[in-house]
Amino acid sequence: MAWPETPPLPQFLTPLLQGLNDAVVIFNSTGQVCAINPAAEGLYGVAGADALGQPVDGILTAQDGTTREAIEGRLAACGSWRGELARRNAQGKALVVEACISRLDEGGTLFMDAARDLTAQHETIAALKLATARNTNLFEAMAVSFWDMDFQAAAAAVRQKAAEGITDMAAYFAANPEYVRWLQGQVRVVATNPRTLDMFRATSQADFADIARYWPDASLVHFTNGLLKGMRREASYISEVRLRRADGTEFDSLFSAAFPSETVPSGRVIVGVMDIDEQKRTLAELSRSENRYRTLFETTGVAFFRFDTSGINQIFATLRSQGVTDLDAHIRHHPDFLDLAKEQILCVDANASAVRLLGAASKADLLRDLRWIVTPDHLQGLRETLVMTFGGHYTYQSQRLIGRVDGSLVPCLWFTVAPPELRAQNTAFVGLIDISEQEAARAAEQAMQVELAHAARIGILGELTASLAHEVAQPLSAISSRGEAVRRWLSRDTVDVPVVQGLMGKIMDSVERAAGIVSRIRDMAIKAPFHVEPVDLAKLARDTVAFLSHELGRGRVAVRIDVADRPCSVEGDRVQLQQLLFNILLNAHQALEQGAIAHPAITVTLRGENDHIVVTIDDNGPGIPVEDLGRVFDSFRTTRSDGMGIGLSVCRSIVLRHGGNLSAGNLPAGGARFTIRLPVVAG
Repeated sequence: MAWPETPPLPQFLTPLLQGLNDAVVIFNSTGQVCAINPAAEGLYGVAGADALGQPVDGILTAQDGTTREAIEGRLAACGSWRGELARRNAQGKALVVEACISRLDEGGTLFMDAARDLTAQHETIAALKLATARNTNLFEAMAVSFWDMDFQAAAAAVRQKAAEGITDMAAYFAANPEYVRWLQGQVRVVATNPRTLDMFRATSQADFADIARYWPDASLVHFTNGLLKGMRREASYISEVRLRRADGTEFDSLFSAAFPSETVPSGRVIVGVMDIDEQKRTLAELSRSENRYRTLFETTGVAFFRFDTSGINQIFATLRSQGVTDLDAHIRHHPDFLDLAKEQILCVDANASAVRLLGAASKADLLRDLRWIVTPDHLQGLRETLVMTFGGHYTYQSQRLIGRVDGSLVPCLWFTVAPPELRAQNTAFVGLIDISEQEAARAAEQAMQVELAHAARIGILGELTASLAHEVAQPLSAISSRGEAVRRWLSRDTVDVPVVQGLMGKIMDSVERAAGIVSRIRDMAIKAPFHVEPVDLAKLARDTVAFLSHELGRGRVAVRIDVADRPCSVEGDRVQLQQLLFNILLNAHQALEQGAIAHPAITVTLRGENDHIVVTIDDNGPGIPVEDLGRVFDSFRTTRSDGMGIGLSVCRSIVLRHGGNLSAGNLPAGGARFTIRLPVVAG
């Protein structure tokens, strides 16, 4: 619009503006501020002296630029405009004002903007709307059933009963269930949320006109308790209540009624119902599971312990954060780690079998850390357990000696169980099985095997008597003849010293050969305990063939030894391993003799296969009868009339004791093959 010339501002107007509560700004037809009162200074965040003469749009900053056109149109038409405007003060804060803009003179040269601040009111209204929306969303969207109920009529009926002289309402309700049902009919359901329809299997809101159908007789006491608490202006009532669905099925619920002070006088109550049927079934099953666990834990014959591993798990977490990935290497560099670990693993439960096994007076004697059960001499088992656990393995099993309360040791099978779900709860279970009897039986079995092996070796020596006599006779004969030659040389006037020295050297060679034969015979004859040492199988095979050379030569048996280009060392008892080769070679020789083979031959082959040494002993004899293939290693099984039948049985025991296996079969071209597999020397 076109603004006319601006007349001077009346002098009386300035003091009049000072007392107004509304924010008033007077501006002229050119849009310059002519006057501003203190209320406007405070609302718009400007100083009066600075505002005078400034463009009014700089003070009355509108958030909506189109509003000014509407205002100017109204001013041109009727001289005034009233309405709500969104503005900003000098600091940028959003304002909502109710403004009245009008002309102060007939010529339209002075205008007044009088505004009342509605910002706080609008913020309150917005907050109220937000809270209402949130409550509505909560009411509608939660998995809990909500009921907005009007108890005014029911409460009035109860007050009437009190006026009639009934003082103990709870007793009256208990004695008059039909009256309680009548009271339920006085309750009006104002609204429910969608979850209520699902939970109570109702089809529409009309199904809740009568709430009595949802209350079994046994649950009426909860209805009346809630009603009385509300009438006494208590804050709430919460209880587990058995309710009924529309289809007649019942379920367990958590029933809660809130009695806000602002709504109770009008009889309005918000009731919440949470279906805990599944939860209670789960808890019941959990309780049954706990009882089963406790029964199994307490009554089993296995000694069980439950350990709190929170301390060691925290140490593991710290090590991982420091970049440790190999706990075994860490322990090698920090040997005191195991002592620390023992202190961090606490026994928190033990069963009766554990108390008996460890000789404790009661369970309380066992509820401590591992320092008492893992002795300093038996830290390796703990180390292996920790390394396996740190590496993510859930179970571990080993045999170890366990310390009892009295300080004695008991051999046990130790097994640890720590799956992820238990580890997350800082829990691990350890079981101990007393294997004292098994260890005693194993020791007796090993002693018997030693006796049997000794008897078998003596039997071999008996069979080789003629050969052994020949073997010993050869160096003795050489010693005798060379000794006679030395005597003759020494009886001469002139002694040829080099010749005598040569003869004496040969005599010493024969002595050493005879001593070696006697030593091998002695090794086979004595009954020594099982002794483990590194054994070169290739050398042992050559020595064994040499020992049997006379016996094999007598039968014109050609023996060939093939050794692969790699070490053939194993860990074991040298005497028993030589007995193993003796037996199989002797069996092959005897089979060749019985078969009357024209060109008898035995081939011994040694080769590496992954982490094992494989020894095969082949002959070109008649082979093993098909009907005997499955019984070759049976005790007292023999095809010879003068045999005891313990040789191959002892061979199998020797191989098993060395952690290997022994098998027998026939070659396609004829003859038998015995295959020995033994683990190589570690490292």
